[in-house]
Amino acid sequence: MQFNPDKKKFFVIIVLFFLLNAQLSAVGWPQKKGRAWFKLSTQITVADEFYEPGGHKVPITTLGDYTTSLYGEYGITDGLTVFAYIPFFKRITLNRLEGETSGMEFFPGDEVNGFADSDVGLRYRLAGLGATVISGTFLLGLPLGNDNQKNGLYTGDGEMNRMLALEVGHSFHPAAMFATLTLGFNNRVNGYSDEIRYGFELGYSPGARWLLIFRAGGIEPLRNGVDETKGGSGGLFANNQQYLSFGPEINYRITEQVGISLSATSATHAENVVSAVSYGVGVFYSY
Repeated sequence: MQFNPDKKKFFVIIVLFFLLNAQLSAVGWPQKKGRAWFKLSTQITVADEFYEPGGHKVPITTLGDYTTSLYGEYGITDGLTVFAYIPFFKRITLNRLEGETSGMEFFPGDEVNGFADSDVGLRYRLAGLGATVISGTFLLGLPLGNDNQKNGLYTGDGEMNRMLALEVGHSFHPAAMFATLTLGFNNRVNGYSDEIRYGFELGYSPGARWLLIFRAGGIEPLRNGVDETKGGSGGLFANNQQYLSFGPEINYRITEQVGISLSATSATHAENVVSAVSYGVGVFYSY
């Protein structure tokens, strides 16, 4: 990568633009007792722009985030489901920088590999109104990642957050369509601002093996944290992140139990996050 110091600022920072992707999916329906759903997936984000506070884009050192995770749900009873999101391998890279004409090295580049912050939670069916289901969710963020790296390539934020959310799902039977809404409050500690989280999901099945989904969701920080808390030089889970993310997902069921998925997600209305399209590929299994 070529770098002109007269045209670009040198940012040694790393943030994800799509936070808690799996958890912001507006699920709505708990699993039936003894039923389970698992997904092994990889998400790739490569960015060379960053949304500053105020929403302005600025160029940054090209960074890449490659996360492999396992998400699972299991029905303890017909109305109570336990779920977990475990990003067991995260690779973050920061490009080498050199002068465009001189070839002088300004920064040798950096990378980190490791386990990332994970989430566990419970979803409880509160009410069923015909084709509509209302559920409550409690999520606990586990600080299992590394929040101490010299160039801000963090795989965690070092804090145990707690989120309460209300989910509403509606089936448009006999049409093969559904919609869900999620609204939640995320309580963060260690100087981070609390957050309002929201999500919308619209699904359509054009055939027995296909499921097409459009998702939108985001974060609105309450900005009640400590100003000095930056998430580690603009780190992985930067304080006061804001965005509205959106994008499609295509699911194809190969057998009755096994399928594959492809997704792409972008964002707008953003602050303190990178500007990039995030691509995902996954394999799911259910019984």
